[in-house]
Amino acid sequence: MRTSSLTREEALALLRNYNKEPFHIQHGITVEYVMRWYAGDLGYKEEEDYWGIAGLLHAGRRRNCCGKAAWGRI
Repeated sequence: MRTSSLTREEALALLRNYNKEPFHIQHGITVEYVMRWYAGDLGYKEEEDYWGIAGLLHAGRRRNCCGKAAWGRI
């Protein structure tokens, strides 16, 4: 089972720290909920938190934000 050492609150704080535009914050939250839904629907209910956090921060990896240390904690 995959787990994250980041809490949702920590991940959301990182998202808000590196993304100042409301659109990007809302996009991350939307992707978080979609990832959580798919995790449950596809039989990974116990990993919903992990996939939700990955969805919340997904754009940061491409933009090189949120710090490498944070990505190592997902």
